[in-house]
Amino acid sequence: MTSQREFDRLLDVYFDDGRDELADRVIDAALDTIDNTRRRRVMHVPWRFRQMTMPLRLATAALIGALVLGGAFLFTGGSRPSTSVPTPSASPATVTPAWTSAGSMAEARTEFTATVLTDGRVLVVGGRVGTDLATNTAELFDPATGKWTPTGSLLTARNYHTATRLADGKVLVVGSGPGGFYNPVSELYDPVAGTWSTSGIMTEGRGQQMAALLRDGRVLVAGGTQGDTPQRAEVYDPATGNWSLSGLMNSWRASSTITVLPDGRVLVAGGFVADPGGSNSAELYDPATGLWTPTGSMIDGRADTGTATLLPNGLVLVAGGENSGSETYDPATGTWTASGKLVEGRGGHTANLLQDGRVLLAGGVPVGSDTVLASSQLYDPATGVWTLGPSLREGRELGVSALLLDGRVLVAGGDDFAGGHILSGAELFSAGSAP
Repeated sequence: MTSQREFDRLLDVYFDDGRDELADRVIDAALDTIDNTRRRRVMHVPWRFRQMTMPLRLATAALIGALVLGGAFLFTGGSRPSTSVPTPSASPATVTPAWTSAGSMAEARTEFTATVLTDGRVLVVGGRVGTDLATNTAELFDPATGKWTPTGSLLTARNYHTATRLADGKVLVVGSGPGGFYNPVSELYDPVAGTWSTSGIMTEGRGQQMAALLRDGRVLVAGGTQGDTPQRAEVYDPATGNWSLSGLMNSWRASSTITVLPDGRVLVAGGFVADPGGSNSAELYDPATGLWTPTGSMIDGRADTGTATLLPNGLVLVAGGENSGSETYDPATGTWTASGKLVEGRGGHTANLLQDGRVLLAGGVPVGSDTVLASSQLYDPATGVWTLGPSLREGRELGVSALLLDGRVLVAGGDDFAGGHILSGAELFSAGSAP
């Protein structure tokens, strides 16, 4: 910047002989300041100062310097302010919740599993494809294309098994087998290679057992319909591929619901239970100690056709089964609270937590009926109220479901109950949106 002494000298020179050095220095100072601003622009001076009278040039230069140095504006000579008006964006269209076709599996199946892989595809494994006929086939659903493609087959045919995605993305399948055989050998699916390999042997074969991925990456398997002491639970360690016993359940049970709670404990409730308390009993597994302890009993008994869903607030919603009621379990108190009746009681349905926090129930069979349901229901945790949702394109029970990474829900397979017809069709549920 020009010092006060230098500025006085320039004024003296100007008034003595009319030289234009002062105006030039003022303009240079202004341009130098512009050069050092964060938002520099090319500066075009619209007039030739040399053609102005000296007083006018000096006044113009001083004005430019004051505006720039004061931070009033940055300018490009000759430009005009924009008069364009931004075009308002169009309002998003309302999308109504609906089911749409997701094609058909290569093989009709029931009593099988569906697992969402880390890349978003869904792995469908095994199941029953005919009367007491288990299959070892597997296939993949790609949500991006809506296509089903075959993948590597299990080493052993299975139905009423469990499938658990491990932390490394592989899928562990255990339990059941063809012709009533309870296979103790576990298998791992590699999504990259599309192949299966054996991975450890359980202490005893099981079917209709419960399985859950623990917070430390191990897999808990409990209960089932086979074994000398089916109350025993065991844990699979992916690091070693080995199984080890882990506690004794308070009651033998099979086809129960199983839920990993926010604190890492595991809640098992209902199912086929060899307990004087009946199918409303529940118990907790603590991975830190390997011990099982009883917890509060459900208000209503539920056999193998109820579902359990962990809500965003940490409560567990249990719905359907042998009655039309629903209830929630509070891990903090170990108690159950009634939480509304379903619009239509059902069992053998699917249940999924949607991205907006609601719970979707689909399909199933009404208690005491031989007719499968195509209807769906939605539970709102904020109100505790169930409302009817859109109907499936095809009624089904004992189908499988999976929440996709994009928020849609895939439902596939199952059967039409009384008719004994096994289904191959699949459907996608979209929750819709508001304008």
